[in-house]
Amino acid sequence: MRILQPPTTSGLTADADIDMLTLYQLKRLAAPASGEALRKGNPDITDTEVDDAAAIAYWKLALTGGITNDDIASDAAIAISKLASTPILESLLTTRGDIIYRGALAAARLPKGTEGQYLQQGANDPQWATVSGIPTIVRKTADEAVNNSSTLQNDDHLLLAIAANEVWVVEAILYYLSAGVTPDLKVAWALPAGATGFYLGWGLGYTDAAYISTTISTDFLTFGTGATARIAIVKLLAINGATAGNIQLKWAQGTPVAEDTKVLANSCLIAHKLA
Repeated sequence: MRILQPPTTSGLTADADIDMLTLYQLKRLAAPASGEALRKGNPDITDTEVDDAAAIAYWKLALTGGITNDDIASDAAIAISKLASTPILESLLTTRGDIIYRGALAAARLPKGTEGQYLQQGANDPQWATVSGIPTIVRKTADEAVNNSSTLQNDDHLLLAIAANEVWVVEAILYYLSAGVTPDLKVAWALPAGATGFYLGWGLGYTDAAYISTTISTDFLTFGTGATARIAIVKLLAINGATAGNIQLKWAQGTPVAEDTKVLANSCLIAHKLA
């Protein structure tokens, strides 16, 4: 510390703490020299009073008002953890999964989408969209048998739910067998009320290559059987009406025989939604 006593220019250097109010009545404090303490009563801390590498503890600062652009150097880095989250999190985000994006004038909220959707860029803003063109696959998870029955029944696994007015193309790949060649495999479809459908099929061990059906409710296709597993393929175009429901594969023996005719596990439906 340096105390000046006019008119002299000599200074008094104190090597220990002193009680200024007891010893002197101070009229003013000189501006601090390099390395000296800040002067009493100085209203602001200026750049010239703080070394470039100096660290100032928060508790030593009187923080009032707000931080403005002029307060922060252009290359300053502020950790996200140091920022109050209230303005963004509470004013914009309301639901788990929401996303913030830059809107026309400010930050905006994109509400969460539904499971399976993907994020798509719109004309200006991002948006959620439903994946199209990817097939829906339904796999038969266990063998199923019919014995001595030609009555069409619903397959336990091979069905697909569709909504009103949708259009689907469905391919059934059937892996099947029977003890002999007599029973054959009879295959048909059931659709929601008001739907129309057209289908064709082909398979191993039958004389004709293809069968075409245009009447879902009554028509069926028949494929030859044998003790060795065979493959049959049936393709369906289903045009639904106003009633949602299932596309359902049905099958039975073509001729009732007291032996198991089985559609085996890993048979499947591969379906594409057209509209």
